[in-house]
Amino acid sequence: QAVCCGHTHLPGAFTDGVAAYYNSGCWTERPCHYLAVHGGTVEVLPWHDAAEEPAADPPAVGQAVPEVA
Repeated sequence: QAVCCGHTHLPGAFTDGVAAYYNSGCWTERPCHYLAVHGGTVEVLPWHDAAEEPAADPPAVGQAVPEVA
């Protein structure tokens, strides 16, 4: 079981509860992240535009991405 959300909170992946919770974070503030689902596995991945700097590594499972000033 998993809950997947995308809203103005920080992106993160939390799997210690009854159901895994994945949040892609906000698309109106940088850096942006998205959820990728492959073979039953969910990943929080950074989105990077070709015109921007390379994105940082995605957050580890259970770790929120820190705010960027």
